[in-house]
Amino acid sequence: MQLIHDATLLESYIEKYGIRQHFPSEVVNHFCLYSASIGDAICTQGEHVTQLYLLVKGKATVSYVAENGKKLIVSFKQAFELFGDIEYIKQIDALHTVEAASVVHLIGIPIDSLHTYAASYPPFLQLLLRELTEKFQLKSRAFSFSLTHGALTRLASYLMRVMTADDGGQLTSPLPTSRTSDIADHIGTTSRHVNRLLATLAKEGIIERRKGAISIKDWEKLEQLANQSIYA
Repeated sequence: MQLIHDATLLESYIEKYGIRQHFPSEVVNHFCLYSASIGDAICTQGEHVTQLYLLVKGKATVSYVAENGKKLIVSFKQAFELFGDIEYIKQIDALHTVEAASVVHLIGIPIDSLHTYAASYPPFLQLLLRELTEKFQLKSRAFSFSLTHGALTRLASYLMRVMTADDGGQLTSPLPTSRTSDIADHIGTTSRHVNRLLATLAKEGIIERRKGAISIKDWEKLEQLANQSIYA
């Protein structure tokens, strides 16, 4: 990640998301703005957590690597999102790896400053409670979705999630098909089955597979297949 030396841009994000109301001024004074490119690690599973991060632009993936080395994409996140809240509360190392899925901007907040100035600050504690509650709700919804919908519906929902821009519109850049293993891990099936499902979607004119990438050709049909459900 790269540090952005732009106080005006930092202040614009603080104002846009009403961030100042959640932190005492002593903590706000320690805010730093960072940028990360696609694939850059924001935090890595098992590493010591030194900062809380607020995602204020772009998308990120949250993944977990099991003891057998298998990687599972747990969720997708976009602004406004908080990373490191559980680790801060429990004072543990990072539970997951968070990587940029697009160009992202994040506000970094030193954990030490939170312990010193915000540990008993009601607005900050309310923010933590809200974020943890929302994460619990999303995980419950995603678990229920996986149990009650077939692989094709889960794939359609996944594609809608990763191909939706921050403003709710459709991304124009194609999705690399080299990520089929990630897709398979996330929707709970095999890479071979994902390839069969992608072939089905291509045959029906919903997607196009060309030059190692996937493009959405019929967003409306994809939305119908997804049953208006979007993976968290």
